[in-house]
Amino acid sequence: MIYVVPQIFDFDNKHHFFRQELKRMKKNEGQDAIRIVVNRNRMFRIFEESYDQMNAFTPEEWKGKLEVSFAEERGYDAGGLTREWFTEISKQMFNPNLGMFKLSDSGSTYYPNPRSYIQNEHLAYFKFIGRIIGKALLEEQYIE
Repeated sequence: MIYVVPQIFDFDNKHHFFRQELKRMKKNEGQDAIRIVVNRNRMFRIFEESYDQMNAFTPEEWKGKLEVSFAEERGYDAGGLTREWFTEISKQMFNPNLGMFKLSDSGSTYYPNPRSYIQNEHLAYFKFIGRIIGKALLEEQYIE
């Protein structure tokens, strides 16, 4: 019913349904972990480094658990490194210098920058950003 007439359900019911769907997806995951390595000393390039490593992932690979490590650092990602990566990449995704989004007049939301075409890869970047946001939702990660 929620697929046919979604407007008849209030936000709380939609939210509950969404959470149930996430749980169902996680049960059926069974995918290998996806691993990326980024350089902490070049955090300003975390978006580009991540894009270079993750852009070729198939939709099925994106369903795997994300494991992040930082170059030249020893350690196991028990969740903290991935959490830090989501925080840093989200800052870069919405950074005005990347040119993909603009801050609204209210200062509380972003919208696609009409001049995002200054980035040669702007359409691929938007697709990648959408996947990052979807990945954050799937892994219940915070985005700034």
